[in-house]
Amino acid sequence: MRPLCVVVGLMLAGRAAHAQSPRAGGPAPGDDPSSRVAVEGALSGNIARGFVDRELISARGILQAWSGPLGFYVQPYWLYGRVGTPMGKLTTDNEVYVRTGVFRALTGPLFAYGVTVYDRSVRRQIEHRNLAGAGLGVTLWQCKGSSLLSSVGVLHEVADYGGKLDKAPLLEDGREGGGLRNTARWSIRIYGRYKLADGKLNLLHDLIVIPSFRDPSDDYRVLFYGAIDAPIAKGFSARISADATREGLIVAGTKHDDLAITFGVAYKNEWPPKPPPK
Repeated sequence: MRPLCVVVGLMLAGRAAHAQSPRAGGPAPGDDPSSRVAVEGALSGNIARGFVDRELISARGILQAWSGPLGFYVQPYWLYGRVGTPMGKLTTDNEVYVRTGVFRALTGPLFAYGVTVYDRSVRRQIEHRNLAGAGLGVTLWQCKGSSLLSSVGVLHEVADYGGKLDKAPLLEDGREGGGLRNTARWSIRIYGRYKLADGKLNLLHDLIVIPSFRDPSDDYRVLFYGAIDAPIAKGFSARISADATREGLIVAGTKHDDLAITFGVAYKNEWPPKPPPK
């Protein structure tokens, strides 16, 4: 029997079998200086029946608010998957990722930001991982709805690999992953959003690199998100996007790389402030 794929929600998506969450692609200063509240969401699922029974569902959203020099956003993501085995259903994915950030415009193209991140993953054997920090950035170029910016920051991470397992998992460097692991990290981000063909196409790219101070060549994370939107109606657009992650330090037996390629329809809505009565 050929696999049957069912995709539902605001985005219809084709997804790599081992895809993880899109962790980049959130809002950034320079997109739109006007005060507003905006919401964007997507829900996708996949059901396969045949040699391997597989079920997968994911949900993503962004809530952002901007007022003058201040900006705030929350970016949650959830992915759940399971496969059928002779012994019954086996959970392969149960990942939660929530990124929260604030921005503050300074002088000229400079801005400051603060960010917190929480994530957990069954397949990566991460019981929980908390990241918090702050940094500075600069808008390198901005023109008619297009912008390019870069930022650097310092972060502190607390991670628990294995969680409630009876035996702590081994990391690839040979150390046990049990208990809380504290790591100091730094980050660099390159973000761009561009309007092309007189606004008929929107291109976005977001690259975030997060190495550790102690061992940047082996203990690092790379997050990438790229998308092309073609507006088709108010709030709706056809979209093709790619999400990729790479982690240097992982639990032995898990994967370094993940990739998700999605295409379909996206929806976004914004609410500008009401003008004062005359």
